[in-house]
Amino acid sequence: MSARAFLRVLALAVLVFGAAWLVAVLYWRARAVEVTAGQLVGWLLVLPLLLFAALLALRAMLRRRRARNVARSGQAVAGGENAAGDPVRPPDRPLYLHAAAVRTRAGDDPAAVVAALAQPVRPPLHPGLRDSMGLPVFAAAVDEADPDRMAGVLAGTAAGMPPRALRALSLLDAVAEELFLAAQSLQASASSAIVHDALERRGLHPHALHHSRSAQAPEAAPVAPPLQVRLLLPADWPAPAHVAAAARVAEVARISGMADDGFTVVPHASRDGGEAWRQLERIAAADGERDMPHLLLAAESMLDPVVVERLEAGNQLLVSGHLEGRIPGEAAAGLLLASSPAARVENEEPVRVHRATRGKAAVGRAAAAGSAWLLQDALDIAALERGATTVFTDADHRPSRAVEAARAINGALPDGEPGSVARHLGLSCGDIGLAAPMVLLAAAAAQVRATDHPSLVLSLADGDERIALAVSPLPSPALEPGPAGAPGANATATGAAAAAATA
Repeated sequence: MSARAFLRVLALAVLVFGAAWLVAVLYWRARAVEVTAGQLVGWLLVLPLLLFAALLALRAMLRRRRARNVARSGQAVAGGENAAGDPVRPPDRPLYLHAAAVRTRAGDDPAAVVAALAQPVRPPLHPGLRDSMGLPVFAAAVDEADPDRMAGVLAGTAAGMPPRALRALSLLDAVAEELFLAAQSLQASASSAIVHDALERRGLHPHALHHSRSAQAPEAAPVAPPLQVRLLLPADWPAPAHVAAAARVAEVARISGMADDGFTVVPHASRDGGEAWRQLERIAAADGERDMPHLLLAAESMLDPVVVERLEAGNQLLVSGHLEGRIPGEAAAGLLLASSPAARVENEEPVRVHRATRGKAAVGRAAAAGSAWLLQDALDIAALERGATTVFTDADHRPSRAVEAARAINGALPDGEPGSVARHLGLSCGDIGLAAPMVLLAAAAAQVRATDHPSLVLSLADGDERIALAVSPLPSPALEPGPAGAPGANATATGAAAAAATA
């Protein structure tokens, strides 16, 4: 029992005993009762104890009923209900995360972020950003951000661009370059697999595929599907900044060796981090686009006097006496996704990103119960053969988020200690807005690759919604679906890609 819970129970006990004693004494005095030892024990000890036990039982019953109501509402929001009242669960159509890149205060590599979050270092006071009283504010700045260099790179198009946009795009440059190089490796592997499949369908033995020029010559080389680049940018940036950002990403793609017809860049104005989750759901649900490789990019920076002023005006800035305020942060992140796990990027196995489950935000114990249910539902959706060992959240210093995250993790994974299981991104990076979901997924994927165990992701930065999902390693080939007696589909596909690469 926590200290706060113990104090609440102690206060209830004092109230019950005090009320019972007061009523007994007043009654005895009004009736001029000669009190015996039995009456003293019965009225002053036994009766208060019975009342206290009854109140504790009633309190526990109400708490369980409230938790059940939250769970039912979470089920209805996440999956809907059919006419019979049973939850309707959409099928899990996992996406495969082949590569990820990040630039954050916690590190410039997903594995470095995982290591940093194990012992997070809180953001310091910023030397340049100040509140309305002239006092420095806490801010999670990234040392690599170089707005002056980005202003020079963009030349004339940088005119009128806010400083926060230049900072964010300077971080995005390195992320985009890393992932465009990874995308070329993925496309090359996919093309080799297509060639191998085409030749295999013609009935040639694998040894003959390598030596038969006639078998390889007649058909034109298959063209890999273009890379779909979805660029998430803050909606409060001016429109010219969105255009300049998309043009810069396209330029980075060409510098990295991508052909002009090998990619398309589509900017998306995003008001919050929920847009990243919505984009993931659209990719997974679009049958016509699942076969295309997708690159999700996001950049955000709140290190700007205008943003600090806006947060303070809305009573959303961390200042003395307001612990529920936010710490401005900045980050850039990207995910390279595909619908197939057959190809590899730099000999790294892809990981599965399962369907997310959603619920409405609540307060107090109901919030923790709802988030715990979402974590458990994420495990059920993924149907994992092994339990999750780590939970990545975007919780920060705010007591409401910290308590909700800790109780949710304890409720979903009772065998694990929240202090060792949880990795809270916000403690080190502050509020990084729409880049947070991408960083969480990148870090979870790095943890999965390092441990070969699933991880969970819980997003609770939003004031209205909670989101949870699982990230897991590829299943063993024996567990992959396929014809009876045949090897798993994953093993077959992976073997085909390997054979094509060697050929």
